[in-house]
Amino acid sequence: MFEQLRDLKKAHEMQKAFAQEKHTVEKSGVKVTVNGNLKVEEIVIDQPVQQADLGPLLTEIINQAFQEIQHRLARQLMG
Repeated sequence: MFEQLRDLKKAHEMQKAFAQEKHTVEKSGVKVTVNGNLKVEEIVIDQPVQQADLGPLLTEIINQAFQEIQHRLARQLMG
């Protein structure tokens, strides 16, 4: 039982550490920042974007940011 509590504490500490990791992707004047817990921290649109283009552009940038932060964290965990 104590081992499970220790593992839970370690998982919680890792989650807090991951939340501190940030990654930003920018494309076509749209910038998205995500954290290591795969939450969007910020979206900044610096220049006009056609409404029809905004949804697909945001989807692409967010997916790219998530993929890149996942790879970075995996490399850190593997040492």
